[in-house]
Amino acid sequence: MSETQMFRVPLSQVEGRLDPHFYQPSTVMLLKRLQESAHPKKKLSELLVHRCTGDWGEDEDLVDSDEQYQRCLVLRSTEFENDANLRLNGERRKYRKILNTKLNRMRVEENDILIEKSGGSPDQPVGRVAYLTTDVLAHDWLAYSNFIEKIKPDKNLVEPEYLFHYLRMLHSIGITNRLQSQTNGIRNLMMADYLKLPICLPSTGEQLKIAALMRDAQAQKTRLEAEAKALLDSVDTVLFRHWGRSSPNFPADSLTQRIFKVSINAIDNRLDAPANWAPFDLRSPVYPSVRLSQIAAINPSTDFSDLPESGAVSFVPMDCVDEVWGEVTEDHSRLYSESKGYTEFQEGDVLWAKITPCMQNGKSAIAQGLLHQRGFGSTEFHVFRVDASQLDARYLLAVLRLRYLRKYATLFFGGSAGHQRVDASFFQKLAIPLPPLAVQQKIAAEIEHLKTQAQALGQQAQAVLDQAKQQTEQLILGELA
Repeated sequence: MSETQMFRVPLSQVEGRLDPHFYQPSTVMLLKRLQESAHPKKKLSELLVHRCTGDWGEDEDLVDSDEQYQRCLVLRSTEFENDANLRLNGERRKYRKILNTKLNRMRVEENDILIEKSGGSPDQPVGRVAYLTTDVLAHDWLAYSNFIEKIKPDKNLVEPEYLFHYLRMLHSIGITNRLQSQTNGIRNLMMADYLKLPICLPSTGEQLKIAALMRDAQAQKTRLEAEAKALLDSVDTVLFRHWGRSSPNFPADSLTQRIFKVSINAIDNRLDAPANWAPFDLRSPVYPSVRLSQIAAINPSTDFSDLPESGAVSFVPMDCVDEVWGEVTEDHSRLYSESKGYTEFQEGDVLWAKITPCMQNGKSAIAQGLLHQRGFGSTEFHVFRVDASQLDARYLLAVLRLRYLRKYATLFFGGSAGHQRVDASFFQKLAIPLPPLAVQQKIAAEIEHLKTQAQALGQQAQAVLDQAKQQTEQLILGELA
């Protein structure tokens, strides 16, 4: 535990709760500042015309006789984001059937605010909020799960968008942490206490100003993040351009596309249909193709014999590999004697997640800065050790992160549903273009430059939002005219 997590509280200030979140100095100080603000204040409960807990509904299997039910989309807290209203992910939408009597109370409308009141993990406390705007409602979100509470602000008393940003501010600085309980490992927001939170009420004009400030900052952040994403998406194009060809398109996954003939001579060691369905070709008209197994060791052994049993090495769990940037974001250390059963690797090796969905998401990175030049980690990594005289590890990482390659690799999944993996045999016969080493290094440097630009845009996007949040806090507290 770091020193910043340790603090003292006078016994006279203990109010019946003994958990440290309740007495976090920064949180207590902000509550004090809110109470001392010159703006008029009301309790949250006094600003609402309606509130309602959601319902998870029943399995979606409607028939004509189910007249008392309606089939609808159920919004879950997994769609909540910390710095945006909602993340509308069509692939994760969940349809359920809900009684009409419940749905009439739960129906969401513009300017409603949703509060995540249950289900948080230790790393993700509950209390996130989402604001329902016209563009969100256009996606036909009609209901929300029982882990969510809907509140409808009284527009005669408070601007709904202002209240949304106010509640989000309280969550981001830890106010909701002190209003949580935990039952059977599930975090719950104590709504009775939450509804007593003091809401500062500057003039309507100031509320609209705050809402516009945050809306503009979020729009700038979204635009900058889109620019960063476009740069990262162009990495694949860079590779194919250097190879002297255009980026291929993967065939559409339609029924007609999945009915096909294949010559017996073209069948390799897999007889299942998916592995023989889509053509896959990384060949370059400019550079020769070489089997990966000829220029890199696939899942090689790692020598720890020169280390004492008490010797520590790096430990890299799957969670510490960033799928966006292709980097190890954090590594830990463990005794190398604990490495049995884990995947072992050494400095400069390429780590590639083989299990779904980590593989599709692009969890892969180069092991760098390892303690004693060695490490071990998740059993779900494939490891590639390059022949540095022929192959640059950064170039190989870029090839293995190709969306085209990852899409094709899904056709070679084996294992049970939910735990499917790409076997090492996929790479034994994989051939990749092999430019001269100097060209590989040039390609790697160009990709690194794109990543650096994208990271700078990401940092700029966050700075824009952070500055707006700071101004918002000062306006709410009456500290900024």
